[in-house]
Amino acid sequence: LFSVMFSIGGTMTVLTFLPLISGCIFMVVAIVAAVKVWPFVIEWILAKIPETKPDANVTRHHEVMWLLMLVVLLAYAQITHLCGTHLWGCFIAGMSFATRHEAHHVWVRQVKRVTCWFLRIFFAATLAWAIPVNQLFSLEAFWKGSIMGIGPCILMKVLCAPFMGRSRWVIGWAMVGRAEFAYFIAIMAKSLKMMDDSLFAILIWSLVYATIFAPLVFRKVLKHYMMRENAEKDGDGAENKSGEVRRAATLGHLPDLYAEEMETKARADFQRQLSNEAEVQQLRKEVERLNGLLENNAKNDVIV
Repeated sequence: LFSVMFSIGGTMTVLTFLPLISGCIFMVVAIVAAVKVWPFVIEWILAKIPETKPDANVTRHHEVMWLLMLVVLLAYAQITHLCGTHLWGCFIAGMSFATRHEAHHVWVRQVKRVTCWFLRIFFAATLAWAIPVNQLFSLEAFWKGSIMGIGPCILMKVLCAPFMGRSRWVIGWAMVGRAEFAYFIAIMAKSLKMMDDSLFAILIWSLVYATIFAPLVFRKVLKHYMMRENAEKDGDGAENKSGEVRRAATLGHLPDLYAEEMETKARADFQRQLSNEAEVQQLRKEVERLNGLLENNAKNDVIV
């Protein structure tokens, strides 16, 4: 849809849809490659490069993985840019490494700080200056944006999973989040003269509702859901005494499953070390007791 929007010009011909068709073909090929090609290519590359820093926080293989992801990201983004929009290629590039459970951790660990600052600079220099202030604070933009924000942006997403059991509210509120992507699409559409300032102001108000309420309510329903799940498991889970869900977070507050796995392993190793130390202390005390008995027996034999 975005590819069609951004590739349509003033005159629509058969060639107008050629980039879209090419992009769809590339997407199908990339999907097949993500499952059938990339896992073997990654394994082959990592097998050719020796791991020289196995105990480091960022290993040699992690560095190679990050460089490979960056190259694929730039290449796929350029290809789909010719097909309509570079965002398409960014999603496909991320999908290509979905079989590597540590890929998300490796990527975010290297770009988190840079991404945070670039996001602030980018939206301060684009969205902040693109908002039509006069139209934004008009009564018409506010009430129309409120209806769109509460209805299509929030309510329709919250009610999208009625048959998913007890997790329906978690899934529904997770669908509400727009993050920065929706603002970016709105800016691109406005720059291509697809909407006027009045409609743009209405969209901003509707996205503000989703941006504000989604993380607050989602955190609450997720906390409640995890507390109930952990209660059924007799308290065995990722929950602390206050009931807060403890997850290793990355950019955008997404859980870093690889970091959680490493943290769980480190915690288990630490508990095992404590157990071994306690066992060693008990053995030392037992040895001291036996030595004391031997000394007493030796003294008694001398006396006799």
